Amino acid sequence: MAGSHSPPTPEATKPDR
Repeated sequence: MAGSHSPPTPEATKPDR
């Protein structure tokens, strides 16, 4: 679940900005 853009998710391997 890449909903929080503050903490970088290792699953996405990229900041969801």
